[in-house]
Amino acid sequence: MRKYCVRYGAFIPLALSLPAWSADSFYSGQVGTDVWLAETQGSGSETDPSNVPSLYIAFEHQFPFLPNWAFHYTNLVEDDMAYDRYSYLFYYSVLNTELYRVDTGVKVSRFKDGSYVGANLQMYHFNATAVTFHSYGEVALPYMVIDAFAEMDIAHLGGDNVRYRDMSMGVQWQIPINMGTLALRAGYRESKVELNNLAIPSIVSDPRSITSSGLFIGARVIF
Repeated sequence: MRKYCVRYGAFIPLALSLPAWSADSFYSGQVGTDVWLAETQGSGSETDPSNVPSLYIAFEHQFPFLPNWAFHYTNLVEDDMAYDRYSYLFYYSVLNTELYRVDTGVKVSRFKDGSYVGANLQMYHFNATAVTFHSYGEVALPYMVIDAFAEMDIAHLGGDNVRYRDMSMGVQWQIPINMGTLALRAGYRESKVELNNLAIPSIVSDPRSITSSGLFIGARVIF
């Protein structure tokens, strides 16, 4: 974990009062949620921005060779498309200093209870798994109390029936609190789910994909 008192001098007295395990302990974790104001498009016209909730949990340690672990849940519900996405991330922090951080790993995403209304107005259902390469970068902006970050799930590595990509970028403000650190986040996120194995007749012109994009806001507690 970062030594936040270096960057937030006004919070030094509070930071010093944190439990001993919250700064540079062998274990650390995160939990948080985002509200994604996503415009979504399938076979029909693009929807108006709607609230797409997202949950994030992470666990990190200092065991050599063993990856860190994170869980990410997204729930998308629209009139002509829907899915629950459960993602399990296994990653390593290849660089981690007070000024920047770089993570890399593999994410396994399970899509459940998926539905898609094709251009022929017929409802199709899907449950599938996609495996992607994951990367995350974070850098402290000079002379400011915020960080810039970018996160990508790209490069299809395997899975059945779907291809998936997810990219986001934004800024976060990290504030020391009694139980650790509160990170307030805001940015832009875009994802695309390509449905490769739906039984849509070949004579029907259909994109067979679900694309979502828009701004998001959220918060995470780092402890």
